[in-house]
Amino acid sequence: MMPSYPTPANYAPHRGVTLLRRDAQRMAPMHRFLSDIYDTEPDRPDEADDNADRSAVSSARQTMSRSEQYWVTLSVPWLVRGAHAIQDAINIAVSEVGTRVSEADTTHVDHCDISIQTISCTTCGTPMEAVLVVAETALVGLTLECAVTAQSTEDAEQTSRRELGTAFDGTPLVPVGTVRADLHPEEE
Repeated sequence: MMPSYPTPANYAPHRGVTLLRRDAQRMAPMHRFLSDIYDTEPDRPDEADDNADRSAVSSARQTMSRSEQYWVTLSVPWLVRGAHAIQDAINIAVSEVGTRVSEADTTHVDHCDISIQTISCTTCGTPMEAVLVVAETALVGLTLECAVTAQSTEDAEQTSRRELGTAFDGTPLVPVGTVRADLHPEEE
């Protein structure tokens, strides 16, 4: 008795069925190849070596990408218009620079301290603030001391200038000094 549902034995061999059988025979090597590629178990010795190399490369990347904290000091000249006195110019300059620093998109610059630069008199050597007021226009010399996360001193300087420079359009940010911050100071 013949079953009522279709089975491969019920089908008469015709062109479509033989083509499917040939295609399946041709695809068998491809399936084996793909299963070898996507096999996750290292059953061959060369795959085990590849996995060992991958862990060595990832640990090397972690040591290379290890960032440290640096203090970068930047010199910033700031023009203030409409300043009648030296203290007014200083207050306005610190306020404007502070606003720009806080609005800057900084991912690696953590903290900035703003202070007035001091210069010394060439004849007597007494220190004074770097402010010049002429005709209600002042030039104020400021320093920004920034905590920057970077891999080296050069990288810290470049990072601070790049991230803060977007907020200070047309104003030069000149690095004065870079010091590596001690994360764990030794107790005396």
